[in-house]
Amino acid sequence: MSIVAKLKKDELKLVAEEIGLTVPRDAKRVDLKRAIVDENESRNSKTSVANRVVIIQELTELNKWHHVPSEQNSADISRGLDPEKIQQSDLWWFGPTFLEVPAVNFPRYVDEIHNCEPYQRKQKDNQMDSMCFLVQNSEILPIIDKCYFLKLQRIVAWCVHFKENTRNPLQITTGSLTVAQLSTVLFCLVRNVQSVYFI
Repeated sequence: MSIVAKLKKDELKLVAEEIGLTVPRDAKRVDLKRAIVDENESRNSKTSVANRVVIIQELTELNKWHHVPSEQNSADISRGLDPEKIQQSDLWWFGPTFLEVPAVNFPRYVDEIHNCEPYQRKQKDNQMDSMCFLVQNSEILPIIDKCYFLKLQRIVAWCVHFKENTRNPLQITTGSLTVAQLSTVLFCLVRNVQSVYFI
């Protein structure tokens, strides 16, 4: 466990004590099915997945974990979703609906990983020779380090505005940026970041 993760864990405990929140010991959810199967599964996994599985298995009892499918995992919906839709998403802001009911009524997902199609395909693939591919993903526009997003959005919008005027000298548009231009640029910037960080 990293120092940062430990600090977060300690801070969460402190906040929980301060507001009088008690978290049941069996209230553990994970989106990684392999973590809640048996210990031998981690050996057949990719290294990054296997490392997560081993940490989860060392720190907790496996029978206390329950799988949360992707459709109900709020972290999964942020991949490829427009910012406007995230603002209106109950799943993003409040979490899965089963969290609103007592823990005894939580759904039990019994579809073991062994029966899943991706797992079956993976097992067949493991019988072949291994290959390693190095994929380097880089941003088209290095925007993640920029402090002022609105300023960046306007600069890119003016560049697009200039490009359109250059391509169509007979239909030159003048004046301020429009809401449509800013929205288009926002969409492009969000897609750019998502394509790099949420593969």
